Amino acid sequence: MPAALCTSELVTNVHLHTKGAAMLRIRLNPARLHVSVFDESPDPPVVAHPAAGVAACWGRGLALAEEVADTWGVADGRTGRYAKGVWFELRPAG
Repeated sequence: MPAALCTSELVTNVHLHTKGAAMLRIRLNPARLHVSVFDESPDPPVVAHPAAGVAACWGRGLALAEEVADTWGVADGRTGRYAKGVWFELRPAG
């Protein structure tokens, strides 16, 4: 479930906050799952941390990935069509 949640949040962020094409890359090996979502926007992603008890329909995607994933980050400064990528990694349980 953590992989599905984080992937869904990153893809949703691209859909809501950028224009143009996106690319999803999934790499799996015995040590980790690495998921990247690339888009055409050079704008950096923003991690929002709404106050506890505050209802919001959006704005928690990267905060959820930050909480659930073992690690996450931004691949920016890229060249070519996909200007930036947001990624997360999960390690096997156990």
